[in-house]
Amino acid sequence: MAIQIADGLRKKISSRAAASGGFAPLGGRPPRPDCTAWAILALASMGEPRNDLLPARRFLAACQAPDGSVPFSPEQPSAWWPTALAVLAWSGAPEFSQAQAKAVAFLLGHAGHHYKRKPDSPLGHDTDLQGWPWVANTHAWVEPTAMAVVALRATGHGDHPRVAEAVRLLVDRQLSHGGWNSGNTLAFGVELRPMPDATGMALASLPGLVPRVDLQNSLDYLSSGLRQSLTPLSFAWSLLGLSAWSVPAPDVTADVGRILSRQAKLGEYDTSEFSQLLMANQARRGMLDLAMTLQREGA
Repeated sequence: MAIQIADGLRKKISSRAAASGGFAPLGGRPPRPDCTAWAILALASMGEPRNDLLPARRFLAACQAPDGSVPFSPEQPSAWWPTALAVLAWSGAPEFSQAQAKAVAFLLGHAGHHYKRKPDSPLGHDTDLQGWPWVANTHAWVEPTAMAVVALRATGHGDHPRVAEAVRLLVDRQLSHGGWNSGNTLAFGVELRPMPDATGMALASLPGLVPRVDLQNSLDYLSSGLRQSLTPLSFAWSLLGLSAWSVPAPDVTADVGRILSRQAKLGEYDTSEFSQLLMANQARRGMLDLAMTLQREGA
């Protein structure tokens, strides 16, 4: 059953490939760099031959701007959050080492808007720490910061000062009762609620950098809510966050089947969702381990 589900996910992802080599979010839509990067990572986790992924990686390279960023679309050049995904998708592909290096340099040279917090600020987090935003000239948030940390660690930049500060940002944004949301901790003195996908991304980026005891509440939050996750992203990132810290998960085949069956009511999931669900099923030691393995194999 598990093999059948994984194979079905792989076929669904492959069916979204466009003639340009990129992957579209849904059938009949134009390809996008974020969907393409996730598809590459998911198919690579299944052992897809490197040559079969060349067209998709070329599509990503064609999307790269002269400054090294990989924007969401040519019409939205400031939305460069897919850059970290492209760095990961080029892992294990020496043909794209220059494109990957340019994207890494871009990440190291750019940050979210940060500023000194005023004494009367209603916000609970340290607004002066540098991480990465979704869109240029906006505040840094948990998900893009976590993905940039994974990308930089996978490419050998884990000791860079920007990574160290990003780790401080992620720890600062952790909720006191466990978990993360998009990046807000307190608002007017009230602790906000965590989200499983943001929590999983943060945990996936931090193995080896933060003592486990400092994250135990967040691991407990994900473990206790795994079976209640009803969406591909929540479930996938719960698995990826837990597996990064070697927290065993029960047989999840039935849960994956349950989540996939909800398409009858909700409509088809997009390529990124299928990809992250497949990757979580395959990357049993977390996303960072998968990315580093791909990078080593291509070295």
